[in-house]
Amino acid sequence: MKEKVKRILDHMSQDFGGTSLKGYIENPDGSFELETELSQFGHSTLLKYEATADKEMFRVEIIHTFGYVDVRISPDIAAGQLLRMLAHNTGSFARLLRL
Repeated sequence: MKEKVKRILDHMSQDFGGTSLKGYIENPDGSFELETELSQFGHSTLLKYEATADKEMFRVEIIHTFGYVDVRISPDIAAGQLLRMLAHNTGSFARLLRL
């Protein structure tokens, strides 16, 4: 099952312009830390999965931890950063469903 998840992540990170996934690192517990365009703001995304008993399907859990908004910059730019983070947070798993 881990190889199937890796193939999906590889495909998504190579899909130029289709997703914001830039890469990933496998954690010792089998989860994956995803690198996205929002990682530059300290935003982290963790992907966990578990397979059904028959290994025909798997459940994916995506955990987003918001980073920061640089308050030293103008409020307009900071608000834009926050809105960009929120906008990219929606539908994060929709692409997986089409694969």
